[in-house]
Amino acid sequence: MLKNKTLDIIRKRLFFRSLALQASWTSRRMQSLGLIYALYPWLESSNLQLKEKVIFCRRHLAYFNTNPYYANFLIGGLIRLEDDSCDNPGQLISSYKESLGRALASLGDQFFWLGLRPALLSLSIVAGLCCGPQAALLPVLFFAIAQLILRWKSLNIGFELGLDIADLMANSVWHKSIGIAKHIATLLAGILTGLVVVWVYQNSDTTGTLSNVYVMVTGVISFVIFKRKMPVEGIVLTMLPVLAVLSYL
Repeated sequence: MLKNKTLDIIRKRLFFRSLALQASWTSRRMQSLGLIYALYPWLESSNLQLKEKVIFCRRHLAYFNTNPYYANFLIGGLIRLEDDSCDNPGQLISSYKESLGRALASLGDQFFWLGLRPALLSLSIVAGLCCGPQAALLPVLFFAIAQLILRWKSLNIGFELGLDIADLMANSVWHKSIGIAKHIATLLAGILTGLVVVWVYQNSDTTGTLSNVYVMVTGVISFVIFKRKMPVEGIVLTMLPVLAVLSYL
């Protein structure tokens, strides 16, 4: 077991290394090489014998995949369990990694890929249309800073909780945040669609009833898309060619 001061230093090194979790992604073992790279500072400072280090590497080179933004909950917990390895056999550590990795992958993919990413994309476009291109970069900058804070805090939370992280995973805030992110993404997609319709109406060379027809057609297309519950990124990608076509009419 390492001293607290040593662990604090290791956690800082581990945090920066965890940013490269997907740098060596492979289709066979997913993020396992990135995980070993992130855990190496602890392995380097441990008192394990060579044979034990080999077992450590083999254990964590097995198939591993989780959401990169939530991964530090797991990485911090693994450091805690490995540091208390006399009380936690290898099988328990492997089961912990597999089960928690799957849970974080499911929650993270729903929150980030299906909720937050489409919301940020729509927000950036809306900000750019309303306030200029510089404003479009602000949501991206905010996300970049926020995800670094999340990674650092989740690393410490994972280390502090260890096996007790199961209680944290049972908290309803995970699913509530997913619902909120998806609703915000839908709202922003609606705003963006409205701005597109207004832009087409104001910049169309046609006049009279024909302009209204174009606007109505765009509205019908938007309604059909929302009715089919298409993902927000799909809505944005669908509206772009529609906008391009209308701009030439």
